[in-house]
Amino acid sequence: MGQPLTAAEARSAWVYLLELRYASRVFRWSSGERVTVSSADGDLQFDSGLPIDWTDGSDLLSIDSQQRSISFDALYLPDDVDIAELVAAGYDLAAATGEVSIWAPGRTYEERILLLSGRVLAPVYGSRDEPIAFTVEERLYDDASLLIEPTARVTKETWPNADPAMMGRAYPIVIGKPGRFEEADGTEAKTLGSPALLVDVAAKQFLVAGHHTAATTVRIINVTKGEARDETIELSVDGLGREVTIIDGSGTGLSVVEGDEYWCRWDDGQALAGESSTAAIRQAGDVLQYILNRSTLRVDQGALSSVLRLLNRYRLDCYIDDPEVSAWDWVTDNLLPLLPVSVVGGADGLRVIVFRHDARALDAVDHIVAGPQALRVSSVGYVLDEPVQRVQVDYAPRGGTTESLRSVILSGDPTEPGAGTHRALRASAQRYPGALRTMRVETQIVYDGATAQLIASTLASMYGLARREVTYELDPARFGTLEAGQVVTLTDSEVFFNEAIALVQSIAWSSTTMTVQLVFPSDPAKDA
Repeated sequence: MGQPLTAAEARSAWVYLLELRYASRVFRWSSGERVTVSSADGDLQFDSGLPIDWTDGSDLLSIDSQQRSISFDALYLPDDVDIAELVAAGYDLAAATGEVSIWAPGRTYEERILLLSGRVLAPVYGSRDEPIAFTVEERLYDDASLLIEPTARVTKETWPNADPAMMGRAYPIVIGKPGRFEEADGTEAKTLGSPALLVDVAAKQFLVAGHHTAATTVRIINVTKGEARDETIELSVDGLGREVTIIDGSGTGLSVVEGDEYWCRWDDGQALAGESSTAAIRQAGDVLQYILNRSTLRVDQGALSSVLRLLNRYRLDCYIDDPEVSAWDWVTDNLLPLLPVSVVGGADGLRVIVFRHDARALDAVDHIVAGPQALRVSSVGYVLDEPVQRVQVDYAPRGGTTESLRSVILSGDPTEPGAGTHRALRASAQRYPGALRTMRVETQIVYDGATAQLIASTLASMYGLARREVTYELDPARFGTLEAGQVVTLTDSEVFFNEAIALVQSIAWSSTTMTVQLVFPSDPAKDA
């Protein structure tokens, strides 16, 4: 599939292409004049008359998943096609599929830029002389995977000598060093980290992870009897040949009894590692990439790779043993609420976009100057109806419970006992006096105090002050390569923007124009 439009192509007579696959035929339209596109199978004719109007982008602070779709109306089929007759003959129009792409002169069909491909929704038709209408929707977020494969279970086939209480348990995915954290005074503290499954009573073997690990030892805790031993980690296989990580507790004096409750604590070394490398997978960007690669979703790997450095500032420690959770559901429930990102659909699949609340002018990919190529088409508006003045992040869960053992609190009141402060929250408290409005986040996947502090600080920057947004109609020949999530600067003397830093929130396209919504990260130093 083709690369994005070059600057020269953005100034050329590029067009949208629509292909409808229905009744063993392919119907083709162009948003411009009729075009002939060469392909490996010969020339393809795209008729004129394609109306198009769609928006690429989303709320950069939202984790809600919205399927990408484009609606079309007033499309006319060739004269020899009577769609009512085809439907009467049993050809279901609702079973058709469609594809939307961008093509520029000089490109082949194989070099077109795919926008979306999916099923046809809500089709409408009439007689031979009437147009048809429908929506093409790409269901990018429908993940058919299970994060833990169905065969990664304790069964009679995998572990015939397991403790009966373990039967049916899923092999846990263990990330980082769950069970270790620091108290407020900096002293080390410990709790239960991840479950240990007694898979061979006689041999005193415990399964501690359903994958390779970077650690070489792990602390096994018999909760029932109050005992704990450091055990050496071994790579083994279950009865179906799946590689897993186990420990042999036969030589350390650990009490191994059917029905007792056992847990791990990862004191020396980290858990999850790649199969071809001993490098640990703990940083949030790497974990996100690992989890999404276990899904059935189409992921824009280039976009994901470009944000790894920013996301890898966050360190994760947790285990996953829910046998029914999909990769995407785990990401949206546990990871995305902690990170300054949104995930939107793109031509190459799901695209991870970072909300650059700390963006600088050096991060800008372009400079927009109000004028003939950039017309402001909205007033400047404030968003975020209820700014917060206090942020609390509860973390370091006790294994097997939802109880958090530590909290980070940032407050707009610098005198609040036990709380840190943040300039956005202080500015918010000054501008919106009254009781402090609190944003509270509880996480089951963080034990690291610095990461909890980073989460709290980022949330304060994003939600402490109202942000402004504005919409411009831009010349696609000049700005056609912009993408949602990118940083730009804006100069518009009418509303006193002078190289103001902004983020591209969304881009709405028609066949001839692009309308860009910009959002401005709040700057407490200026807004206080």
